[in-house]
Amino acid sequence: MRYRLLVNLDSHFDRGYRLGDTLAPGYSGAIDCEDPSQVESILWRIFDRHNRDDRPDGLDAPSFSIGYVAVVGESAFTLDRDGQWIPCRPDGADILHLPYKEAIEYR
Repeated sequence: MRYRLLVNLDSHFDRGYRLGDTLAPGYSGAIDCEDPSQVESILWRIFDRHNRDDRPDGLDAPSFSIGYVAVVGESAFTLDRDGQWIPCRPDGADILHLPYKEAIEYR
């Protein structure tokens, strides 16, 4: 299953994504899944994958944290401070068209 990550530059690891938060494109890739209907399980696998020392974007982005957005298929979810995956609809105007490292320097 295809997915991509959006790094939230405004939530300060304290809350999930809100409209108006600045998001920087993170990693895009695929993850194996036996049952695409088990979205929460897929989200936790993505979270785990991007919090390992050998994560695929280890040199390009920080580990996955509260406030970030995972886009899985056509659906987007943000992780809130209570460890819940909340469906969200990131506004295209909130997404910078710069890779994470450049977005940090831009801000």
